[in-house]
Amino acid sequence: MTSHPHSNPAAARAERARERQHHDQAHLARHHAEVLRSVRQLRQLAARVEQGGPDAHSRRLAAAIIGRMDELVPDVLTREARALSPAAGADDEPWARQAADQLRADHGWISTNWYELRPRLDGVAREQSWVDVDQLRDAADLFCTLLTEHVGLATTLLERSGRRAEFEAGAAVH
Repeated sequence: MTSHPHSNPAAARAERARERQHHDQAHLARHHAEVLRSVRQLRQLAARVEQGGPDAHSRRLAAAIIGRMDELVPDVLTREARALSPAAGADDEPWARQAADQLRADHGWISTNWYELRPRLDGVAREQSWVDVDQLRDAADLFCTLLTEHVGLATTLLERSGRRAEFEAGAAVH
């Protein structure tokens, strides 16, 4: 006789952990897409400000990017940390562990770069004259490159983890 997974506390905890991981991975996929959309907007903003200086459109765009990234960056980094540890721990491939280590290291760089870029964007949003266009462009380019590479690596690792979980679930059924 097979017991129901929730009649066994350990099985119930494992099931809740799998559900939470699945939820985090689905949430991360949506947020990664939003991050990449914000990266495109940030690149457009930097080019616009470089070409013609801040204008009403660039001020609104800068304010929107700040609002979105202030929400996204901490949430994505927290969910990634929660989702990546089990993904890397369950993988026998050394490159997967190295990728997870790289992603964890990126978290510090992403936070640092965001907090260096944010005041420049805020300066554009508030029409402050102290904003150096070259520094804004360079900081935006660095941040966008870091995020794009990070999202690509995280997506690869999380997709691999998802495929492995599906395979293991299918193998357990048969």
